[in-house]
Amino acid sequence: MIPNIIHQSWKTTTLSSYGPSAKKSQNSWQKLYPDFEYKFWTDKDITDYIQKQPQIYQQAFNDLDQNIKKMDFFRYLILYECGGIYSDMDFIANKRIEKNILSNYSFIGYKACRNHRDHYLKDGDGAFSDKSYTINDGDGKWVLGQAFFGCERGHKGIEALIKDIISNKNLKHPPLHHTGPEKINKVFIDNNLLRCDSTFIFSKQEINNDSGGIGYHLRAHQW
Repeated sequence: MIPNIIHQSWKTTTLSSYGPSAKKSQNSWQKLYPDFEYKFWTDKDITDYIQKQPQIYQQAFNDLDQNIKKMDFFRYLILYECGGIYSDMDFIANKRIEKNILSNYSFIGYKACRNHRDHYLKDGDGAFSDKSYTINDGDGKWVLGQAFFGCERGHKGIEALIKDIISNKNLKHPPLHHTGPEKINKVFIDNNLLRCDSTFIFSKQEINNDSGGIGYHLRAHQW
């Protein structure tokens, strides 16, 4: 069961510094889920949270070479501890998720489109393409996204993801492959958690880039 908590984060409470999508995103979640606890995390909140974590978490957070990777790591830690739904500030909720989905599944996610050319996913020789992990089905090519996802407390896939990032904290891989969608997708596949009875993945009609019945990702910003 996924707890009734919405998590979002940005550098400060001044959402205009993010861009126009931030307030729209925040309003969409608060309007559709007035009965949920809403937790907004600033950089200061995140720093305070990390400083209270075990040393192994603190060290991994500090050793990651890009701020976006640190923020990815934080979202996994907070959902592992608290559960709930995490949403980037450029993800807009359009329709309330059905109660039975939140009650009957331990993880919910969406298909991050990979139909476009993926040159930005690679280094110079294409070493990070991970094409064997990209799924191609009736919705086209995709990997498990993490601009929006939800899970129960202590989810084993998120635990495996946290352990993977700790083990590889000193790598200089591109963010998508080190801590982002390509990484969570690979970890879930390797642990047989992407297509299993406890995982619910929304279709691209329900959640996609720029449009979706449940919500949509504008891809408007990076930390």
